[in-house]
Amino acid sequence: MFAGLLSGPVAIAAQLDLLTTKKPDPVSTKKIGKRAAPKKDQAARHPWKKPKITWPKAAVVTSALPGPGTAVKAGKLPVRLERPAGKKSGAAESHGSQKVQVQVLDRATTESLGVAGIALALRPVSATKSSVDVEIDYSGFRNAYGGDWASRLTLRTLPTCALTSPGKKKCATGVELPTDNDTDTHSLTAAVSLPAAAPSDTSEGARPVVPAGAKYSVAANTVLLAATAQEAGPSGDFGATSLAPSASWAAGGSSGAFSWTYPIDTPDIAGNLVPELKLGYSSQSVDGRTAATNNQANGIGDGWSMEPGYIERQYVSCSDDKKGSNTTAEVGDLCWKKDNAVINLGGQSNILIKDSTSGEWHLENDDGTKVEKLSSTARANGDNDGEYWRVTTPDGTRYFFGYNRPAGWATGKEETNSTWTVPVYGNQTGEPCHATAFKDSWCQQA
Repeated sequence: MFAGLLSGPVAIAAQLDLLTTKKPDPVSTKKIGKRAAPKKDQAARHPWKKPKITWPKAAVVTSALPGPGTAVKAGKLPVRLERPAGKKSGAAESHGSQKVQVQVLDRATTESLGVAGIALALRPVSATKSSVDVEIDYSGFRNAYGGDWASRLTLRTLPTCALTSPGKKKCATGVELPTDNDTDTHSLTAAVSLPAAAPSDTSEGARPVVPAGAKYSVAANTVLLAATAQEAGPSGDFGATSLAPSASWAAGGSSGAFSWTYPIDTPDIAGNLVPELKLGYSSQSVDGRTAATNNQANGIGDGWSMEPGYIERQYVSCSDDKKGSNTTAEVGDLCWKKDNAVINLGGQSNILIKDSTSGEWHLENDDGTKVEKLSSTARANGDNDGEYWRVTTPDGTRYFFGYNRPAGWATGKEETNSTWTVPVYGNQTGEPCHATAFKDSWCQQA
């Protein structure tokens, strides 16, 4: 090495003799014995244990309710019934005993309803219309799901046709009840209105819900209840993460952000027309997210992203879109407002503007990119009319969004699964999927 750095005369002048250079003594070592950690491992002291989950067994109990203000437990079921104090909704509540049948449905029936919780059936035996406070003890199954599921539990009524005629549109949704969720006592309480039992249908022997082949037979005047979780609760929003608006933000110089990219190799093809894929990290990528947005990290990690591109449409709450609506009820569903879209492609976001005359779409900052919204049920992407987008950039490159089944697709081949849909109501005349009744005015929209 020295010979390579020093010329011959210099080496001689320095009288360097590499062959006689003394080798350094090896560093002495010794084996280190095991030592206990200076701090106790708290994770090891408190290992995670799988919680015990006890779903209530299917059973039917007939409970006699005494006067208002006195709760009665329905046998061994995790259900308590009570007449509301200070209310008189009929003679059955004012005088004598009121009887109500309570049935907890089995797990197979509950799951067939799409309920991640428990389902109940209440059948009045008294011949007078009444109201009853229903309390459900969920302590046995409060840890059935993650995401602080128990704190988001609520009670809702389900139409009986969900059991008798499964698959119908009007039977897919229910009505949420004002519910008191006490996370300290692990109980749900809601007031439930019960219809009057027919004079000929006051027998206590009949079950509210009985299997009848692939369907179920539901006794007259039976009320179905489901204890299931909302998307949001006191611990945060656990619904599907909306695409955050961070990409449309801009910052000046000296922003202090740390960014890093990691390229992903792709197979070589003729013409070198391969996509450029990379993982990107930005310490400021969370700046567009606040306490009012759903801030769950993606599958790559918080601050990380891989943006192949997307087109997203925004909808509004039906409660904020009541002008000319076919419902005045306070519902938590999404409704169509107007045709709109936002595109993220090539690391840039752009609002898509629709020409009201020609129906054509353009970028807000138009650079010559051609944007087309098309539809074909052959795409089978989950949208009600198979909507998808074709974007052609000025260099001639075409991008497809929501195409799902590429050209040449055949049964058994993979699909792209590139379309996310949600139920959307067309609650006003002229809107997609609009019908006379609000309950029939919905369809899956991308």
